[in-house]
Amino acid sequence: MKTIYVSVNGNDEYSGTKQKPLRSLSKAVLLSRETGIKDIFMLPGEYYGVSVSLCKKDNGLSIRADKGTTVLYGGFLLNKWESDGELKVSDFWQASKDNGHYQKKPFRVLKINGKAARRSRLPQSGTFRHLCEWNHACLPACYGHWDPKPTITQSNSILYSASDIPSGLDTSSAELLIYHEWSATLAGVIAKDESKNMFYLTNPTDMPPGAFADRNEMADKYVLFNTKEGLTDNNQWYADFNKGLVWYKENKNERVYGVFPVYDNILTLSNAKDIVIDGLDIQLSNNTLMNPGYGARNLSAAVDISSCENITIKNCNISYVSAWGIGIRKCSSNILLQDCVFHDIGAGAVNFFENHDGENIKIERCQLFDLGKIYPGAVGIYGGGQRNLISHCEIHDAPYCAINEIGNYSVIEHNLIWNIKQQMQDGGAIYLIFENNIVLRNNVVLNNREDFVQAFSYYFDELCKDCIAENNLSVNATVSSQNHIAYRCTNRNNIYIDNGLMKVRFVDCYDLKYFNNVLVADEILFYGPSKERKYSLPDDLSETVRKTVSKFQDATGITEITGNIIFSKLKPPAFRLQYSKEQPETYMPDGNIYDDPGFKDMDNADFTVDENSCTYKAGYRNISFKDAGCTDSFHKLFKKFWPLKPNYMYGWAEKKDQVDNT
Repeated sequence: MKTIYVSVNGNDEYSGTKQKPLRSLSKAVLLSRETGIKDIFMLPGEYYGVSVSLCKKDNGLSIRADKGTTVLYGGFLLNKWESDGELKVSDFWQASKDNGHYQKKPFRVLKINGKAARRSRLPQSGTFRHLCEWNHACLPACYGHWDPKPTITQSNSILYSASDIPSGLDTSSAELLIYHEWSATLAGVIAKDESKNMFYLTNPTDMPPGAFADRNEMADKYVLFNTKEGLTDNNQWYADFNKGLVWYKENKNERVYGVFPVYDNILTLSNAKDIVIDGLDIQLSNNTLMNPGYGARNLSAAVDISSCENITIKNCNISYVSAWGIGIRKCSSNILLQDCVFHDIGAGAVNFFENHDGENIKIERCQLFDLGKIYPGAVGIYGGGQRNLISHCEIHDAPYCAINEIGNYSVIEHNLIWNIKQQMQDGGAIYLIFENNIVLRNNVVLNNREDFVQAFSYYFDELCKDCIAENNLSVNATVSSQNHIAYRCTNRNNIYIDNGLMKVRFVDCYDLKYFNNVLVADEILFYGPSKERKYSLPDDLSETVRKTVSKFQDATGITEITGNIIFSKLKPPAFRLQYSKEQPETYMPDGNIYDDPGFKDMDNADFTVDENSCTYKAGYRNISFKDAGCTDSFHKLFKKFWPLKPNYMYGWAEKKDQVDNT
């Protein structure tokens, strides 16, 4: 026998042949260890209660299935429902016991009749506004952000309005989603003090509640999930985790069966190598409630890989998981994720932030969408380590960044990104911080200006050094190129186009270079320091903030800007010195062209120019983006985002008398 077979109709007492397959993957792994057979094939079906660990005993193992036929659930069936007035109720404690499991951990995802049901919430739509205030400045991350630091009480409580929360509301199983500027916190409720209108939380918030509320209307908002009173609409559910019961408001004449998550990890790989996972559909992992951290990086993953090498996961579909899809940690190397689809994810798709000493993580031709369903501060991919690659992926419909870091000496190329930052601010489509020698090339970021989001397409943030952005496209980002405390980074041969105002920002940066780029917008504003002009700090800065930002008063900003085509249609391009309250001044450095680039057909994404044109002679080289992503969707998508009606919601322009020093 060369292959061990598993079937939903099998029996773990069988031999594992195709005629007499096993019933469970865990038994197949044990049989593989006993016999040395390194190929497991899972026959079509839905497998429940899966949580399998692989280790060095399993080196060389392959677990396969025909793509789209085999589902591994990290939880159990709920098929016993009784009527309770207009609701259906089921005992998930008993369902767990029936499967030999006695864990009573709360869960946040429930599939009913094959689809994700909606968690009960207050209010039914929109958000409540909490009454916490934080009126202190935020420092750069490399200086610890907060001065002063929030107290334990400030980080572990929320002051609410009595008009929002009914007296006597049972919050013993409730959870609060608290929005911040660039993150969000999910926390349980330890207690509710109605005399003080105060919620006390099970875990601290990621930011001081109320921080940035003066500039971000979402930064003082929250939602209360999982209360009986919030269960009002069809296809909603509420669970009482003190009684082990879940209620569901069914659609008329609906036969109800459900699946609820139990295990945090469905597949765990530790100290293993040379393993292949191919064709599996992985669903419904759970997670432990905690402060998710920036980007939701602290949370668990349905597939957890630690201290492994030479692992391939391909043709898999990971969906409806509570936190991350795949997590890679502890010096793992040579990990390939290829042709996978991640969707309806509680946090983000792939997290290798903690893979500090690892290398050669490759993510190729993967699709990531409908992310951050439970944790809207999550990013699509969170990277770390070194010498990694993210290539030909499609990332869209995400509440925050598509890609957040990748690790030093790495490449991000040929990716197609759209509809990102749908809830969070700051960050970027591709956002790098504390990294060096990164190359961003041939990527596409598409944005809808009607969403009034400054997308920050390509963002080199604090202490990024010697990074390159080349041959990329940014559409309607408002801020196509964002830089902050970055050193010696280069933008070359990129195409940045905007309907309305475009901003190029380089606050507190040193020795940036812009060569042979094409910038096209109604108006173009450069914002940052200048090596020729020194600036004064505002008088209203606190002593700590002044001491911190004064360290960058020698910043030189853009030191080389040549061979660019800068086409500002309505007025000449302008420059505003950072912290200055003066009107921007015309900015037309020598060695650039200030005219239409002459693309063959920009409205249809043809960015070629004739070799005899001024644009070509200036140094621009033709770029095609037809192979961006992995589904041949670029041209169809581009027409949805360009052209659009201009808007001037953000920044300086004649249409909107507004000063932008952010």
